[in-house]
Amino acid sequence: MKNSSFPDTPALEDDFAPHDDADWHAAAEKLLKGAPFEKVLLTRTPEDITLQPLYSRDNASGSTPPETLPGFFPFLRGRTASGYHGRPWLVLQALPFARPEAFNAALLHALANGQNAVLLQLPDGHENGTHIATIGDLATALQGVELTAVPLYLQAGHATPALLDLLLALLREKEIAADTISGGLFYDPIASALVAVNPAAALEARLGAHADFLLSVHEKLPDFHTIFIDTRPWHNAGGSAVQELAFGLAAAVSTLGALLQRGMAIDDSAGRVHMRFAVDSRFFMQIAKLRAARILFARALQAFGGAEATQRFFLHACSSRWNKTVFDPHVNLLRSTAEAQAAVLAGCDSLSISAFDELVREPNDFSTRLARNLHSILREESHLDRVIDAAGGAWAVEKITRELAEKAWALFQQTEKSGGLLAALRDGWPQQQVIEKAAQRRQAIDRRTVPFIGTTVYANMQENPLPDAGEAQATEPLTPRPRQQETIDRLLHTGEAKPVAQEQRIAAALAGARIEELLGAISGQAAGQPGSISPLPQIRAVEHFEALRTAVRKYKQTGHELVPVFRAVFGSLAEYKARADFIADFFATVEFPVLPAEPCGDAQQTAQAAQASGATVVVVCASDARYPELVPEFMHHFKKTGARARVFVAGAENETLASTGIDGFIHRRSDAAALLRALLQETGVLA
Repeated sequence: MKNSSFPDTPALEDDFAPHDDADWHAAAEKLLKGAPFEKVLLTRTPEDITLQPLYSRDNASGSTPPETLPGFFPFLRGRTASGYHGRPWLVLQALPFARPEAFNAALLHALANGQNAVLLQLPDGHENGTHIATIGDLATALQGVELTAVPLYLQAGHATPALLDLLLALLREKEIAADTISGGLFYDPIASALVAVNPAAALEARLGAHADFLLSVHEKLPDFHTIFIDTRPWHNAGGSAVQELAFGLAAAVSTLGALLQRGMAIDDSAGRVHMRFAVDSRFFMQIAKLRAARILFARALQAFGGAEATQRFFLHACSSRWNKTVFDPHVNLLRSTAEAQAAVLAGCDSLSISAFDELVREPNDFSTRLARNLHSILREESHLDRVIDAAGGAWAVEKITRELAEKAWALFQQTEKSGGLLAALRDGWPQQQVIEKAAQRRQAIDRRTVPFIGTTVYANMQENPLPDAGEAQATEPLTPRPRQQETIDRLLHTGEAKPVAQEQRIAAALAGARIEELLGAISGQAAGQPGSISPLPQIRAVEHFEALRTAVRKYKQTGHELVPVFRAVFGSLAEYKARADFIADFFATVEFPVLPAEPCGDAQQTAQAAQASGATVVVVCASDARYPELVPEFMHHFKKTGARARVFVAGAENETLASTGIDGFIHRRSDAAALLRALLQETGVLA
């Protein structure tokens, strides 16, 4: 075989014997030296997908139909045929500054330095946001922004319709036609009910009222993505990618179904759908998740009878909150980098990257600039916008995408057979499935088989808390607008049980009505009805480790000190170093001080040194070959010293060693959270 470009040069493969997967498998097993291939090289994910160490044409065949192209059904390879050429993803950064003036200053700076869309979010009990109460606050927040040139997205939970009233009033005041602005509403009543801090109206009533609301705004805002499906509650509760996809699709079907019941054609509604997915740092799984989402939506819309042009949705990706940490927060920047790259490679249409310090303080110009510049690096330096579907054809990505789509479709069908998502949520089984999955994931984290850098492994014991960031430079606040109380009372307090018409609400907003008054006029009597579903706890993966470490810091601030851990090391440096280092890292998770690992002599001398150190925890570190003789001898001498410390052996469980009187074993599958919590309770750090 000859190279067509260089006819006199033989093909490189002619110099090597052909090999297949079986040859590679045999070679890999040989290098493992007897260790089981399945345990060492195969990885089971929370999605119950087994990751292979090597993907090839043989084990990934059939994953991608050969005729699949970007912009065509089932939109696996992207929503449009041209990818990001001429249509880069929207840089939709959240700016969680509390004061409208601070938000405005940060927004104008961001728009001048790479951001090309506006996200205005109000605080909701789970996320920080900007306090917007009146049209004056909104005018301050958006002062200097050309609203007809920059897409605007609003996020305010159940108050989103009232915030939209304020926006429509502001547009009217500025004489800007509503049909000339673009953007969308980040409001999903199902998702909001799942994370509600306070009881909400019955979910069916909420969804029905939301469908009526959507019908009323579609004509006013033809370029707005108004039908929003938020899968973050499933993700940030610890759910798997399969659960995010399945229950997110079920929510989309429920919302579209409510609109169809009200006479809206499927092709008119489907084109307004946008979905938000949180992306964590499991790189290939997250690329596959976003690609699978497009397949699933296209398949569902095809079943609805929607035209191919509407069988695609606008995909918004954002940084995961589940995997972010309070300690060593700069690591969050590294996580967000991997997440952003995965989202772009998967073909997201808009992207929000969290500031690395958002969990510990109000982000400042430094942290928001770093997050915003990640977009620019991916586009301007990495050129990820130049190649359409850069991940397409990678065997691993294609195989995982297919497996995710199949599993999620099966769970979606199960949800529909149970009567749909609303009925399932009333019964509580989707919530219970996610809670159980989160518990499984937490168990792996507790045992440190799933590491969190800077928190459960490689913790920095000398870390100092981040200083308060301070707000971005603020503009002078505008003079408060006068409130026309009589006009507001006349427009909103009509005495009617039904919601007040939007035109009256807009007029009331222009007169100075507050957002809670507008919301009351929208909700009517339904707002006080009790919630109909169990909420889904929003947690972070390692917040329980952080709680232990925070307790230790508070303990130290009262003048107390933790007694150091003593490592009883034996043999040569090569015999004990790996285990001694492992133990130091294990206890650093909660800032337990660990004494230097220095040989003290034989078992008797080491036992005496351990007793003299005053340590309440002693860990024996040596090779497996030494343990059978060493541990009984050490325990014999240690008991004679009268020391009351707890003694552990660094290594796997062993019944013979357990009978010597040790308190346990510390190894790579130990429940670190439980053991460290118990030790902190014994030392008086935890009540």
